[in-house]
Amino acid sequence: MSGRACEAPLISPVAPDHSGPGCRRPAGRGPFPVVTVPRPRPTPRTGEDRPRGPVVTSIGDPRCRFVATAASTVPRVEFRLLGPFEVVADGRVITLNRRRERFLLAVLALHHNRPVSAERLVDLASDGAPTTAAEAALRSNVSRLRSALPPELGRVERRGTGYALVTDPERIDVHRFRGLVARARDADPAGRADLLRDALALWRGPVLADVASDLARQRLVQGLEEARLDALEQRVAADLELGRPVVAELRDLVAEHPSRERFAALLVLALHRSGEQVRALAVYDERRRWLRAEHGLDPGADLRAAHREVLRAEARPAGRTFLPYDVPDFTGRAAEIARLAGTTGIALVDGMAGVGKTALALHVAHRLANRFPDGRLFVDLHAHTAGREPVDPADALEVLLREAGVPADGVPASVDARSALWRSTLAGRRVLVVLDNAAGAEQVRPLLPGTAGCLVLVTSRRRLATIAGATPLSLDVLPEADAVALFDRVATRAEPAEVAEVVALCGRLPLAIRIAAARLQHRPLWTVAQLRDRLRDRLRELSVDDHGVAAAFSLSYRQLDDAHQRVFRLVGAQPGVDVDVFAAAAAAGLPPDRAEVLLEGLLDVHLLEQRAPGRYTFHDLIREYARAVTVAEERAEATHRLFDYYLRATDRANRLLVPDLETEPPVPAFPDAGLPPLADHVAAGAWCERERPNLLAAIRHAEDLGLPAYTWLISRSLARHLLVGGHLHDGIAAHTAAADAARRAGDAEAHLVASINLATNHWLSDRYRPALEGLTGALELARAAGDRAREVFALNRLAALRHCLGEDGGECARQALAGAVELGKPREESFALWVLSLIAWDAGDVRGSLEHAAAMLAVSRATGDAMWETAALVRVGRAESALHGYRPDRFAAAVAAARSIADHHHEAEALVEWADAGREACPSQARALAEQAHDLVRRGSRPSLTGVVHAVLAAVHARAGEVGQAREHAARARSIAGAIGHRRLADRVAASVPVDTPLEDLVR
Repeated sequence: MSGRACEAPLISPVAPDHSGPGCRRPAGRGPFPVVTVPRPRPTPRTGEDRPRGPVVTSIGDPRCRFVATAASTVPRVEFRLLGPFEVVADGRVITLNRRRERFLLAVLALHHNRPVSAERLVDLASDGAPTTAAEAALRSNVSRLRSALPPELGRVERRGTGYALVTDPERIDVHRFRGLVARARDADPAGRADLLRDALALWRGPVLADVASDLARQRLVQGLEEARLDALEQRVAADLELGRPVVAELRDLVAEHPSRERFAALLVLALHRSGEQVRALAVYDERRRWLRAEHGLDPGADLRAAHREVLRAEARPAGRTFLPYDVPDFTGRAAEIARLAGTTGIALVDGMAGVGKTALALHVAHRLANRFPDGRLFVDLHAHTAGREPVDPADALEVLLREAGVPADGVPASVDARSALWRSTLAGRRVLVVLDNAAGAEQVRPLLPGTAGCLVLVTSRRRLATIAGATPLSLDVLPEADAVALFDRVATRAEPAEVAEVVALCGRLPLAIRIAAARLQHRPLWTVAQLRDRLRDRLRELSVDDHGVAAAFSLSYRQLDDAHQRVFRLVGAQPGVDVDVFAAAAAAGLPPDRAEVLLEGLLDVHLLEQRAPGRYTFHDLIREYARAVTVAEERAEATHRLFDYYLRATDRANRLLVPDLETEPPVPAFPDAGLPPLADHVAAGAWCERERPNLLAAIRHAEDLGLPAYTWLISRSLARHLLVGGHLHDGIAAHTAAADAARRAGDAEAHLVASINLATNHWLSDRYRPALEGLTGALELARAAGDRAREVFALNRLAALRHCLGEDGGECARQALAGAVELGKPREESFALWVLSLIAWDAGDVRGSLEHAAAMLAVSRATGDAMWETAALVRVGRAESALHGYRPDRFAAAVAAARSIADHHHEAEALVEWADAGREACPSQARALAEQAHDLVRRGSRPSLTGVVHAVLAAVHARAGEVGQAREHAARARSIAGAIGHRRLADRVAASVPVDTPLEDLVR
């Protein structure tokens, strides 16, 4: 066998990577020159041959100009001047060996793209004492720099009487620093702080300290150091405006830069706004005395202004607190607290009823109280309070103004006047305001301050997306660990397993957890397990008097209009996990576009959740409430519509998945406008997978709802997807329900179809005995009913099953083949030919196996059946390789066919048979193919296929002399074969590698 066959492309789930060391371009080619730097010789003591520390390449090194990975694109180059001078390309520091050349490059980079006269360069290099030799040295240095500098870094040009470094300014940290500082001037406080922080992060130390004398540095970079301090002042001022802690940093800056009065002024303000007025005044007095003693000056404008702000605050009454108490056992929400604590201006906290919005807002408000010495105010806007209308903005403003110290007779009458007075009252003050339980943006807008310095926390069950500039935070239920911790803090019971079940029944909703824990706390004779059992009726148990979960949901529900209420009831009352627009439209009897508008409305008020794009679901407790408010007749009509939709849509998807599907009983008519757009088998498979949990729920519940026909009709249409997708356990459950429902209803045909589907799932799950019993019974039913098509179906599967068990399945396969040809059933014809090909192969009749496989390939290609084409190509490849030499092209085509329909099972089968066929001719390729197959079956597959993969891996490792690994894989394959009773697999393992234990002792 020549090596050419081994050159067949190895099909991989990912694109090949051509960037490895084996794909390096030759030196001198590509976008930049590449010269390999020799590694140092190993030292006699350690033998190490790898340089340690960062890679540094010297431009002056005679061995090379520039080093970079050959497979890279143009390197990312950076001139770093704000600290020790460096040139960095792709993370590698490039240096010049000569200090004068480094100085020259640094000066030119500092003036990027602008000429520097030769006279100035000489003057700077000689510290103001140039000599005749200095001019010649400059020319020599420029010449060496030009020859050493790679074009990727830039080029040195002669311009007039001077020189310029032509390069991209964005490569120079000084240019980027100045650009960030300029952008910060027009940004809001948060943006300004971030931009200036990024700018200051570019500084690594004194500018050019390692290449220039002190005199040259003073002449070149004095303005840059001043710009850094200005940026630092602005950044600290922005952080202070945002309420961030800066006192410790400012103390250090004042000590380091005593002459910069702005730092002292900011420290006075920071102490004052942290509630430390006495210390703020002490800092002012200390700076005033120092200025007098050292410079004979009085404090400047900034320091005097800061002093006046402290005195004004001292003169007026201290800001009062109107916050309700902080929940003492508040638990969790660390990320949310951090986000709100870092917010300036307005924060909007929204979420479903009972999720803990108010508790979070008050907890954060109490934590931040010291940042807002001028007042901590609170108003309940009563959007969802039983027996109350939402508070009018004018009334809310009156409350806030009185809390802020405005006398009653000073509050104007109109809402606009009150809003204006509110804004002017807060101007220049640091006040925290909690607006709880808001109805909407219109209610909130008049209550917002007009200037920075205040923080407003708004809570609402509605998303307030139209309030510009606010920070939104949608609150979800608690993570499980925090939910358990909250229960334990309230009830103090140590029964972890039962507590976890209780909080799960509470849907991890804080309100529900608190009520459940409180009930347990006040019932000392109850155990957590007893509470858990009582929570089967959750809405009743999670209520105290007229308060509780149901009451909270009821307030949200009653504020909906009729259309939203109806969709809420009809969608929430259906079985299943979630809905898309089409399913919701079907349940409600609406066009999809109208249904989507209503669903989005429910999402905005947190009566629906969206955990995947385009799909809507309910929190468990809200779903239970929706079912409680839906009347039986209304629910039944919606269920009929939804199940009609599921049946029609599943039927359409199934006909795309199985193009030559035989005619099934008619399904209910459904308007095409209400069905999802399914263009091809890929879209059909994806839709089935998305809807699988809902379809299985419909199958389970249809008979309970008095609609048994839907049980067997939907399971019939879903059967193909469940098989191809490997959802065999789901298939067993669905077809068991279908067979039982059909038998009880006396529908013989439906019972036969469900029995065959059930037996097929048992077989493909490698549950051979239940499969054998089911198929034998199905064959008898088909023959008794004179149903030739299903007789052929049963015969084919019996033939395959008997072959697995080591029995003779040939007669069944031949009868099935004759029947399939007679009835014109190409899929069943392919099935029978496949079984006959396997039987011939195992009997040593390779030519007979090839004959059957070639016939199967012709049939599958004529009908466009990619699944059977995959199986046919595998059998043809095995036979042709045995007869004529290794044929990798057949297997490659088989893998491609399986991938075209996302059939991972048959893809793995093709890969492992390819590996087995080529393990002698191309052992390395065989190993890679077998490992790809192993990766696929580890995601989930039939045990029998997993056993085959281990058997082939055993043979591959044995071929490589890796006896330990070979025996390990063989043992796994033998164990699988014994567990499922697969005699053919056991024989294959025995042939793959010698074993010590006789297989007869392992196979049942």
